[in-house]
Amino acid sequence: EEATQLEIGQSWLKEFDQLPQIKKINSDSPLAISKFGRKPKENVAWGRSEIEVRASMEEVLAFLWDFQSRERAKSNDLEKLKLEEKNPHSYIGYTCKKGTHKGFIKLRPREGINSFVWQRLEDNAYVYVATPTTHEHRSVRRDRVRVNMPIVAMITQHPQGRCQFTYCHSLEAGEF
Repeated sequence: EEATQLEIGQSWLKEFDQLPQIKKINSDSPLAISKFGRKPKENVAWGRSEIEVRASMEEVLAFLWDFQSRERAKSNDLEKLKLEEKNPHSYIGYTCKKGTHKGFIKLRPREGINSFVWQRLEDNAYVYVATPTTHEHRSVRRDRVRVNMPIVAMITQHPQGRCQFTYCHSLEAGEF
């Protein structure tokens, strides 16, 4: 199961380059290259960012892995928690983001459950994958919208304590 999840997650990086509509977008860092892509007439979009960071691969992986840390907290987080720790490199996590209420637009909070897994690859890299799933301790709620949020990150070692970080994430809008 984990091997399949890792393989599928890595394929998302390749599939991003095959999207018919890809646009370069501005990011918070001038050092990052960020792109947005999607297929016409679909409500699912993908974003990918790449940046070289001054950190080891293990430090970047540790930052990603501890998704409940204060450093990763955002103002729009309603809930973030680990539902099940499967083993040291696999767990099920739950995230819920605040809804949007601007003018006549009133969107309910968006929630997702992902199966997270990581693996060290032979070519001096780590892959980190989050695949949408379900869990018995989090049923669908009427006051929230369940969405799929697949994620893949590739962390590749560079010389002098640096690494390349590639992060690809998708989010469907869900129902309105």
